[in-house]
Amino acid sequence: MLNVAVDGILFALGASITYTAYILVSSRVLNRLGGEIGSLYVVGAASLSFGISGLVKGELHFAWNFEGWIWVLMISLICTFLAVTIIFQGLKLIGPSRPSIVSTAELGTSVLAASVIFNELLSITQLIGGLLILLATIFAALS
Repeated sequence: MLNVAVDGILFALGASITYTAYILVSSRVLNRLGGEIGSLYVVGAASLSFGISGLVKGELHFAWNFEGWIWVLMISLICTFLAVTIIFQGLKLIGPSRPSIVSTAELGTSVLAASVIFNELLSITQLIGGLLILLATIFAALS
């Protein structure tokens, strides 16, 4: 019998719908703004919302050592600001369709990184699902 987590399926569908809306709205807004400015707004709004949430919940912690602050800066600048700026520039240059298709490569990259860094292996079901996603991405890119 197949064990299916309905809430996981609903979260995945919700994430894909939200991401689609995000890309479509971003592509319209970026016609008037540059990628850097759009990225500044997105990252700034996210920082503000997480900061307020942390304050309300009493979960803000800043007592990190120097190495911790270096990691925070690297994640903030490289993995967040730079990545958002690049996808926004791509949206502005070639529209929403191609960047959306290309960004699905993130799934494969994440799985590959997890297997290398954390020595995690995929089950046969996960492997088949990943291959189906990869094939769908290739077909979408070719059509």
